[in-house]
Formats: sequence, structure tokens, C-alpha cells
Amino acid sequence: MYVRWQQYRSQARDQRQRERNDQRARLKATLVKNVRINGKPRQKHVAFLGSMSIDGSDRPRFWYDVTTRLTRLSNRLSPAEREQIGAAIAKRVGGSLLTQAQVVECEHRRYSWLK
Repeated sequence: MYVRWQQYRSQARDQRQRERNDQRARLKATLVKNVRINGKPRQKHVAFLGSMSIDGSDRPRFWYDVTTRLTRLSNRLSPAEREQIGAAIAKRVGGSLLTQAQVVECEHRRYSWLK
């Protein structure tokens, strides 16, 4: 398994928002694996890991999303694969996977903000 990166622009229905979004691109991380179908290699989508703005302004939220999604995939990923995927993402965007304590802290801040 490996991480596939896609760059895209946010979509909006309003003309002014579209013009503004043309200036702001986003980067999407998807976990895929290679399979062979009829002897030909194909990419099979495993999970969407998260997206972030190109400038990295929402990097903490991105790492929270990636960490929680990789935790949910623990039945399909070994700990070594999880670390390898985290290292590949860190190489591209910087940062690292969050620890369990950091995840709890992020959730606490999020719930207190919602109140």
C-alpha cells in the first residue's frame, strides 16, 4: 500500500467563490494498493486519509484526520505499515502522526469549542 497525492481546487457554486478558490488549491491524500486484474496492474482505493491546503495552514487538522483514519484501519494495516505510511506523508507535508494523548487533547479542544 502507498499514498497517492492529488492536487485539486475547491469547488463552489457561486462565481465569486469560484474565483477565490482558483487561488487556493488543496492536496488530497488517498491510501491505495496495487492489484492485478486480468494480468494488468490496477490501483484499488483503500481509504481517503485527508486533505489540506497547499500553504499548510490547516496541517494540525490534517494530521488529526490521518491519525484517526489510520487507527480505524488497524484491522487491515500492520503497525509497521502504519508507520511507513505516516513517514511517507511526513516526507511530503512535514509533521508526524499524533500520539494517543495528542489525539485526546485535539478531541477535547474540538468538543469544548463546539459548546
